[in-house]
Amino acid sequence: MATPPKPRHTRAAPYKHVDRVEVHLWGQLMGAVALDPAYGFYAFAYAPSFIAKGVEPSPLRMPLREEPYIFTDLPRETYKALPAMLSDALPDDFGNALINKYMADRGIPASQVSEIDRLAYMGNRAMGAMVFKPGRGPIRLKPTPIELSDLVSEARKAVTGTIEDDEQTDAALRSIIDVGTSAGGARAKAVIAWNRATNEVRSGQFEAGDGFEHWLLKFDGIGKDLELGASGGYGRIEQAYYLMARAAGIEMMECRLLEENGRAHFMTRRFDREDGA
Repeated sequence: MATPPKPRHTRAAPYKHVDRVEVHLWGQLMGAVALDPAYGFYAFAYAPSFIAKGVEPSPLRMPLREEPYIFTDLPRETYKALPAMLSDALPDDFGNALINKYMADRGIPASQVSEIDRLAYMGNRAMGAMVFKPGRGPIRLKPTPIELSDLVSEARKAVTGTIEDDEQTDAALRSIIDVGTSAGGARAKAVIAWNRATNEVRSGQFEAGDGFEHWLLKFDGIGKDLELGASGGYGRIEQAYYLMARAAGIEMMECRLLEENGRAHFMTRRFDREDGA
């Protein structure tokens, strides 16, 4: 007799969209964003307390002012009806696949998740300095070690649309959701904290502690080939280009390969984080 599938989480009440998201910068309230129903685009307004500080996060497109900003001229497909400064914090297709999985497990179809819902999910996971509140994503209280091979497996499932619901994958899925929803670009990535001395990998969404550095990792071996494990070679190619750039005198953040099970994951050190912070 076949084992019945594991039931998905169901919602006790209809899902309620986030109506307004606060944007924080360096621990200070920068402003808030909400949908303007008259235009169908999202409007952002700076907080008076932030204006008083005179810090310009977007001096060319969104200089400090009291009036809200709304950009109806920006292509909706590209900017998702958000100001460019905020749309840049949204995840790419890989990150969205993970968010959709997280929401689906709670009975929320992707069609009902708005762009500011996704910002709220990002919380403090977004690349750069902005933090979005209220946070809606999974919460971890402290960093824990991550098994890289498990992340590779779950990342491939996200890319191929075959994420499963079983107890064996739950822990790995929580880890990949934790590290994989923020970085943009064409290839699946993770934001990690890495220890040079021990080679330990942790989520990069926390203050990782002494000895850890923050890196952006591009997964190797998760293509849509029929078998998991084969290295695509892209990591080694990117590392070669990095070495050529350095040899040509171009200054850039340190890059390296993190190797496991025949795969070579390309890493570049983050310039928007400090060691251990």
